[in-house]
Amino acid sequence: MTQHTDPPPPLPDPHRVGDGYDWIDALTDGWRPVAAWGREGWDLGAWPLVIVAHHDGDQLYSVGTYTEGDLDVQAFPTRAERDATTDHIAATWWRTFNNGPAPSPSPRPDTTSQPNPPTPPPPASPTPPSDSPNTGGSAPTKTTSAFAAA
Repeated sequence: MTQHTDPPPPLPDPHRVGDGYDWIDALTDGWRPVAAWGREGWDLGAWPLVIVAHHDGDQLYSVGTYTEGDLDVQAFPTRAERDATTDHIAATWWRTFNNGPAPSPSPRPDTTSQPNPPTPPPPASPTPPSDSPNTGGSAPTKTTSAFAAA
């Protein structure tokens, strides 16, 4: 299998649009906001402050997170890896805003090296994503993942 090395299409520059809702409206090139996540369709993020967007490309699956005007973009060779990262993002924000399933699950640790690794404590405050200049609207998408069944 050939691994895709091109980056995903850029996300909209949050400094050139208004608030998070305007940023959602500016999404293009296959980027789409993900409004709900998990088996029960819990809110993902906290619109308009925290927005998660997905992009499915040719052997490249990306997740972009808008957090009060800051962007973070991550790309993966498989949908499963992208969705596992989205699981982690969802759990982090569900705990931060107390707006997810009760109790909100902790992010899944790497289970390949230990049979029962300890779950790290939740962060005292969210860590803002790194700035990543990107430019890229579709309707919100309800997505599910393996995380939802856990």
